[in-house]
Amino acid sequence: MSAGMVGADADALDAAAAQLDAAADELDNSARVLASSLGSLSWLGAVAIRFTDLWTSNHSPAIVRTAGFIRESAVQLREQASQQRTASSADGGGQGSWGPGFQVVPSIPDGMLPDGVRRWWASLTPEQQRALIERFPDRIGNLDGVPFTVRFEANRLYMQGLLDSEQSPDGPIHKRLQQFTDGSGRIDPTRNIVVFDPSGDGKVAEVIGNIDTAKHVAVVVPGLNSTMDNFGNVRGNATALQGSAGSDTAVIAWTGYDAPNVWQVGSNGSAVAGAHALSSFVDGIQGQSGANVSLIGHSYGSLVVGEALKSGTVHVDNAVFIGSPGVGVNSVHGFPEGAANHYYAGEIPGDPIAQLGYFGKSPTDSGFDADVFNAGEGGNLLHRHSQYFDNGPGLDNLKQIVNGGTPTGGTAHATLGNTAAGAVDAAKEIGAKVGDAASDVARGVGRAASTAAHAVADGAKKVGDVLTFWN
Repeated sequence: MSAGMVGADADALDAAAAQLDAAADELDNSARVLASSLGSLSWLGAVAIRFTDLWTSNHSPAIVRTAGFIRESAVQLREQASQQRTASSADGGGQGSWGPGFQVVPSIPDGMLPDGVRRWWASLTPEQQRALIERFPDRIGNLDGVPFTVRFEANRLYMQGLLDSEQSPDGPIHKRLQQFTDGSGRIDPTRNIVVFDPSGDGKVAEVIGNIDTAKHVAVVVPGLNSTMDNFGNVRGNATALQGSAGSDTAVIAWTGYDAPNVWQVGSNGSAVAGAHALSSFVDGIQGQSGANVSLIGHSYGSLVVGEALKSGTVHVDNAVFIGSPGVGVNSVHGFPEGAANHYYAGEIPGDPIAQLGYFGKSPTDSGFDADVFNAGEGGNLLHRHSQYFDNGPGLDNLKQIVNGGTPTGGTAHATLGNTAAGAVDAAKEIGAKVGDAASDVARGVGRAASTAAHAVADGAKKVGDVLTFWN
């Protein structure tokens, strides 16, 4: 320490902060190893279920919080180091080895809780913030706790850099990012991308509306097979809801987790991992906005929301489950107290996914104790699972919920008779379609193909007849 300096040794403070970061990293790594080991165990039975639930709802989040607290301490040490250097320089301690105009840019925190990230970001000078945005846009754009406006800018910069790195407009990067461009080969500056990770199937989230002025914020979490390539689906749903809710509401289309494919959807593994990401994301919202926050989980996305609520690390105004195969608990009383102020559930009659109850009792069951709202009647039975954001009572009620209003009531979980009636309609519709196809086949292929196709149509009709009998 220079002769003119007083207080702590700034270099020693930085060194201690680095040790704390290393300890937090080791703790996170140990948690990941434990989670992986538990996930690979062939362990069945009531004890296994209780232990797994305890791990996911209590122990694992506690480790994450502890690592976050350690990293927050590291931030405080770095803040003290920066203040010490400033004070020492003002007292005549001199520049030493730092040199005139030198900017100390701390390393980007990894695994820190959003509140710690907020304070870390605020401790940086504008020049340091600018340097981080330009050098590491991929990390800053996805860091919960960094202001959303900064993340928007960083993600645009990162996405444009990816496009610029590929010379051919027909290359895979251009094809994947085309949906985010303005038509001129540039990333659309009006798109507010708050999560962007192109690895694997891709993770992406976009804010629809003005989150800086919004009084209400809703996060829409989709389910099975949701990827970056089909992000337009959840974005369309979020856009419909925001358009209905109005300018005081911002809606976020959030595909910030690795959604399962058809081979993985029977496990809650993707939901548990997604719950951690969702909890952190919500914390990032609440740290910079006083708006009411609603989580809307559709299909498997409702399980992601449920797991986030179970963890005890997220607290929202409204939790909404639509088209849900179960949310990991059998009633709202299975969630920690205060996880949500209000619980709502909606189900379009005949939605086949909402009939499953695979991950616990349907949230539209009377015993679940959620407020059931009218989600609409839907149209074609085969498409009802994807019609919750279509114009009608379902969308109107979602608007009421996110804006703090009261939705109109709906019916409880569909009975077997209702399910069978819906299946009859589906079987008849399939039979009619196959019959039409049979006529086309007859003209194009011949009598043998026509006979086979008509046999399939007859089979479909018989399924309808059987279901009619049971109904």
